[in-house]
Amino acid sequence: MEHASESTPTKPQLTPMSRGGWIGIAVAGLGSAAVALWINWGHPNWSAEDFSKIAGLWTALFAALAAAWISHLNAERQIKSSKDLAAQQVELQQELQDSTAKLQNDLARLNASLALNLEEAKVQIANRYQAQVALNQVAMAAADRIHELQRGASGVSEAQKLLDQIREASAAMQSNRGALLMVPEEYRDAWEKLQQQVVYIEERIAQEIVKTPSPDLRSFYSLPAIGGTFADLWQKFNQVAAVKTRPSS
Repeated sequence: MEHASESTPTKPQLTPMSRGGWIGIAVAGLGSAAVALWINWGHPNWSAEDFSKIAGLWTALFAALAAAWISHLNAERQIKSSKDLAAQQVELQQELQDSTAKLQNDLARLNASLALNLEEAKVQIANRYQAQVALNQVAMAAADRIHELQRGASGVSEAQKLLDQIREASAAMQSNRGALLMVPEEYRDAWEKLQQQVVYIEERIAQEIVKTPSPDLRSFYSLPAIGGTFADLWQKFNQVAAVKTRPSS
């Protein structure tokens, strides 16, 4: 933070005389004239030289008094101006200190908020990573079971065993649906469509086993609504499901 540079002190300047100063001069002049008239009336026999000396003496006295009064007024003005200037400097300095302190506090709060947001972002990224890993695992497990349909089944027991495995994988996907709240929307949509297809295949296999003592699972998988749709959904899911790197802690 840069500090404001100190202002260069200005040279004091004389302020104009107040009304009191002019009144003082006027009073001094009138007083001098009055004294001169009084001397003239009280001593009519004095010569012009005597009168001039006395008048000059009183005039000089009142002029000195007037000058002293004016100097006093100017001195008071100078003192008042100096005090006002000092007060303004103190006020400006205090305002500068208050502004600096406020700015420092604002910066401290901003840094704290940014640090908190960064930590929250790290936690969210870590949670998203963990959620996506878990969702990927259950989706891959279900896909492995669905792909085993291509090998077919030798009998009802083997077909039933494969159906049980698909049901188990489907249940695992269902139990992990809560993690979808922490993943991107594109990923969530692809995963949900894949899960719906797994549930659909599970129900269709159960129907096939009930209808046919020895179901042809290989032909069943080759149906467009079964294997074709699943392969298409699995490809789209893989495009958004890759977890390339683990987030740094």
